[in-house]
Amino acid sequence: MPTEQKRFWSSVWIVLLFLAVMWVVFLFQELAGTDFTFLANAPHRIEGLKGIFFSPFIHGSWEHIMSNTLPFMVLLTVVINAYPKASFWVLLTVWLGSGTAVWLLGVEGSRHIGMSGVIYGLAFFLLGSALFTRHRVPVLIAVFVVVLYGTMAEGFLPKQGISWQSHLYGALCGVAAAFLFGRMDREYLPVNTVPEKDKRFFEEVGNSQLPR
Repeated sequence: MPTEQKRFWSSVWIVLLFLAVMWVVFLFQELAGTDFTFLANAPHRIEGLKGIFFSPFIHGSWEHIMSNTLPFMVLLTVVINAYPKASFWVLLTVWLGSGTAVWLLGVEGSRHIGMSGVIYGLAFFLLGSALFTRHRVPVLIAVFVVVLYGTMAEGFLPKQGISWQSHLYGALCGVAAAFLFGRMDREYLPVNTVPEKDKRFFEEVGNSQLPR
Protein backbone atom coordinates (compact mmCIF):
# COMPACT_ATOMS: atom_id res chain seq x y z
CA MET A 1 0.00 0.00 0.00
CA PRO A 2 1.46 3.42 -0.98
CA THR A 3 2.68 5.68 1.81
CA GLU A 4 -0.03 8.28 1.12
CA GLN A 5 -2.78 5.68 1.54
CA LYS A 6 -1.26 4.38 4.78
CA ARG A 7 -1.02 7.91 6.09
CA PHE A 8 -4.62 8.63 5.15
CA TRP A 9 -6.02 5.55 6.87
CA SER A 10 -3.82 6.18 9.91
CA SER A 11 -5.23 9.70 10.09
CA VAL A 12 -8.76 8.33 9.86
CA TRP A 13 -8.16 6.03 12.84
CA ILE A 14 -6.57 8.82 14.88
CA VAL A 15 -9.46 11.18 14.19
CA LEU A 16 -12.03 8.47 14.95
CA LEU A 17 -10.31 7.77 18.26
CA PHE A 18 -10.65 11.40 19.33
CA LEU A 19 -14.25 11.51 18.16
CA ALA A 20 -15.04 8.23 19.91
CA VAL A 21 -13.83 9.60 23.25
CA MET A 22 -15.77 12.82 22.68
CA TRP A 23 -19.01 11.03 21.83
CA VAL A 24 -18.72 8.34 24.52
CA VAL A 25 -18.29 11.04 27.16
CA PHE A 26 -21.24 13.00 25.80
CA LEU A 27 -23.56 9.98 25.49
CA PHE A 28 -22.64 8.80 28.98
CA GLN A 29 -23.39 12.29 30.23
CA GLU A 30 -26.77 12.33 28.48
CA LEU A 31 -27.89 8.78 29.25
CA ALA A 32 -26.54 8.45 32.77
CA GLY A 33 -27.19 12.03 33.80
CA THR A 34 -23.56 12.50 34.77
CA ASP A 35 -22.25 16.06 34.95
CA PHE A 36 -18.75 16.36 33.53
CA THR A 37 -18.51 20.12 33.86
CA PHE A 38 -16.07 19.58 36.73
CA LEU A 39 -13.60 18.93 33.88
CA ALA A 40 -14.26 22.37 32.39
CA ASN A 41 -11.53 24.96 31.99
CA ALA A 42 -12.17 27.41 34.83
CA PRO A 43 -9.85 30.45 34.49
CA HIS A 44 -7.65 31.38 37.47
CA ARG A 45 -8.88 28.46 39.58
CA ILE A 46 -6.54 25.59 40.51
CA GLU A 47 -9.29 23.02 40.01
CA GLY A 48 -9.78 24.45 36.51
CA LEU A 49 -6.29 23.48 35.39
CA LYS A 50 -7.42 19.97 34.46
CA GLY A 51 -9.73 21.57 31.93
CA ILE A 52 -6.70 22.48 29.83
CA PHE A 53 -6.38 18.78 29.06
CA PHE A 54 -9.95 17.47 29.29
CA SER A 55 -12.39 20.28 28.49
CA PRO A 56 -12.25 19.78 24.68
CA PHE A 57 -13.91 16.39 25.18
CA ILE A 58 -16.86 17.90 27.12
CA HIS A 59 -19.92 19.27 25.33
CA GLY A 60 -23.07 20.78 26.74
CA SER A 61 -25.72 19.84 24.16
CA TRP A 62 -26.44 17.88 21.00
CA GLU A 63 -26.11 21.05 18.96
CA HIS A 64 -22.75 21.77 20.58
CA ILE A 65 -21.19 18.40 19.84
CA MET A 66 -22.72 18.11 16.37
CA SER A 67 -21.34 21.51 15.36
CA ASN A 68 -17.84 20.46 16.44
CA THR A 69 -17.72 16.92 15.10
CA LEU A 70 -17.46 17.47 11.34
CA PRO A 71 -15.04 20.45 11.40
CA PHE A 72 -12.72 18.60 13.79
CA MET A 73 -12.83 15.47 11.64
CA VAL A 74 -12.12 17.33 8.40
CA LEU A 75 -9.46 19.73 9.67
CA LEU A 76 -7.45 17.22 11.69
CA THR A 77 -7.50 14.77 8.76
CA VAL A 78 -6.18 17.51 6.46
CA VAL A 79 -3.47 18.54 8.93
CA ILE A 80 -2.23 14.96 9.46
CA ASN A 81 -2.08 14.22 5.74
CA ALA A 82 -0.66 17.55 4.57
CA TYR A 83 1.77 17.94 7.49
CA PRO A 84 2.53 14.41 8.78
CA LYS A 85 5.68 15.36 10.72
CA ALA A 86 4.30 18.59 12.13
CA SER A 87 0.77 17.40 12.92
CA PHE A 88 1.55 16.08 16.42
CA TRP A 89 3.23 19.33 17.45
CA VAL A 90 0.48 21.39 15.86
CA LEU A 91 -2.26 19.53 17.73
CA LEU A 92 -0.29 19.73 20.98
CA THR A 93 0.27 23.47 20.53
CA VAL A 94 -3.33 24.39 19.76
CA TRP A 95 -4.75 22.01 22.39
CA LEU A 96 -2.55 22.99 25.33
CA GLY A 97 -1.81 26.51 24.14
CA SER A 98 -5.41 27.61 23.75
CA GLY A 99 -6.41 25.93 27.01
CA THR A 100 -3.57 27.54 28.92
CA ALA A 101 -4.34 30.97 27.46
CA VAL A 102 -8.00 30.64 28.42
CA TRP A 103 -7.04 29.62 31.96
CA LEU A 104 -4.62 32.53 32.31
CA LEU A 105 -6.58 35.26 30.51
CA GLY A 106 -10.21 34.16 30.66
CA VAL A 107 -12.85 35.77 32.84
CA GLU A 108 -12.79 34.47 36.40
CA GLY A 109 -15.95 32.58 37.23
CA SER A 110 -16.51 31.43 33.65
CA ARG A 111 -16.31 27.82 32.48
CA HIS A 112 -15.16 26.71 29.05
CA ILE A 113 -15.90 23.37 27.38
CA GLY A 114 -15.84 21.97 23.87
CA MET A 115 -13.51 21.28 20.97
CA SER A 116 -14.02 24.61 19.21
CA GLY A 117 -10.77 26.17 20.44
CA VAL A 118 -8.82 23.26 18.96
CA ILE A 119 -10.84 23.52 15.73
CA TYR A 120 -9.98 27.20 15.39
CA GLY A 121 -6.35 26.35 16.05
CA LEU A 122 -6.26 23.73 13.29
CA ALA A 123 -8.01 26.03 10.82
CA PHE A 124 -5.69 28.96 11.49
CA PHE A 125 -2.65 26.70 11.33
CA LEU A 126 -3.67 25.85 7.76
CA LEU A 127 -4.30 29.50 6.96
CA GLY A 128 -1.06 30.61 8.60
CA SER A 129 0.96 27.98 6.74
CA ALA A 130 -0.24 29.45 3.46
CA LEU A 131 0.87 32.89 4.63
CA PHE A 132 4.31 31.83 5.86
CA THR A 133 5.23 29.32 3.12
CA ARG A 134 3.48 31.02 0.18
CA HIS A 135 3.52 27.70 -1.65
CA ARG A 136 0.65 26.66 -3.89
CA VAL A 137 -0.27 23.56 -1.85
CA PRO A 138 -0.82 25.38 1.49
CA VAL A 139 -2.54 28.20 -0.41
CA LEU A 140 -4.99 25.76 -2.03
CA ILE A 141 -5.64 24.17 1.37
CA ALA A 142 -6.23 27.63 2.86
CA VAL A 143 -8.75 28.41 0.11
CA PHE A 144 -10.49 25.12 0.93
CA VAL A 145 -10.67 26.13 4.62
CA VAL A 146 -12.02 29.59 3.82
CA VAL A 147 -14.68 28.22 1.47
CA LEU A 148 -15.88 25.64 4.00
CA TYR A 149 -15.41 27.53 7.26
CA GLY A 150 -15.23 31.21 6.39
CA THR A 151 -18.09 31.92 8.79
CA MET A 152 -15.79 30.95 11.69
CA ALA A 153 -14.88 34.65 11.89
CA GLU A 154 -18.22 35.20 13.64
CA GLY A 155 -16.89 33.11 16.52
CA PHE A 156 -14.55 35.92 17.56
CA LEU A 157 -17.50 38.12 18.50
CA PRO A 158 -18.49 38.07 22.19
CA LYS A 159 -21.76 36.18 22.53
CA GLN A 160 -23.63 34.67 25.46
CA GLY A 161 -22.92 30.97 25.80
CA ILE A 162 -20.07 30.99 23.26
CA SER A 163 -16.45 30.66 24.37
CA TRP A 164 -15.10 33.31 22.02
CA GLN A 165 -11.91 33.42 24.12
CA SER A 166 -11.23 29.78 23.21
CA HIS A 167 -11.77 30.66 19.55
CA LEU A 168 -9.44 33.66 19.72
CA TYR A 169 -6.63 31.93 21.60
CA GLY A 170 -7.01 28.79 19.52
CA ALA A 171 -6.61 30.85 16.35
CA LEU A 172 -3.54 32.65 17.72
CA CYS A 173 -1.97 29.34 18.73
CA GLY A 174 -2.71 28.00 15.25
CA VAL A 175 -0.87 30.91 13.63
CA ALA A 176 2.03 30.42 16.05
CA ALA A 177 2.14 26.71 15.18
CA ALA A 178 2.22 27.60 11.48
CA PHE A 179 5.19 29.88 12.08
CA LEU A 180 7.02 27.25 14.15
CA PHE A 181 6.13 24.02 12.33
CA GLY A 182 4.73 24.95 8.92
CA ARG A 183 7.99 24.08 7.15
CA MET A 184 8.77 20.94 9.10
CA ASP A 185 7.60 18.51 6.41
CA ARG A 186 9.05 20.10 3.30
CA GLU A 187 10.91 23.19 2.25
CA TYR A 188 8.23 25.05 0.35
CA LEU A 189 9.33 27.57 -2.25
CA PRO A 190 7.33 30.79 -2.47
CA VAL A 191 4.88 30.82 -5.36
CA ASN A 192 6.56 33.90 -6.78
CA THR A 193 10.01 32.27 -6.80
CA VAL A 194 11.16 32.09 -10.43
CA PRO A 195 14.71 31.30 -11.59
CA GLU A 196 16.58 34.41 -12.65
CA LYS A 197 17.02 33.24 -16.25
CA ASP A 198 13.26 32.67 -16.52
CA LYS A 199 12.61 36.14 -15.14
CA ARG A 200 14.80 37.63 -17.88
CA PHE A 201 13.00 35.55 -20.50
CA PHE A 202 9.56 36.75 -19.40
CA GLU A 203 10.80 40.32 -19.20
CA GLU A 204 12.10 40.12 -22.77
CA VAL A 205 8.86 38.60 -24.01
CA GLY A 206 6.85 41.20 -22.17
CA ASN A 207 8.94 44.05 -23.53
CA SER A 208 8.60 42.75 -27.09
CA GLN A 209 4.82 43.10 -26.84
CA LEU A 210 4.93 46.75 -25.83
CA PRO A 211 3.78 49.28 -28.44
CA ARG A 212 6.64 51.20 -29.98
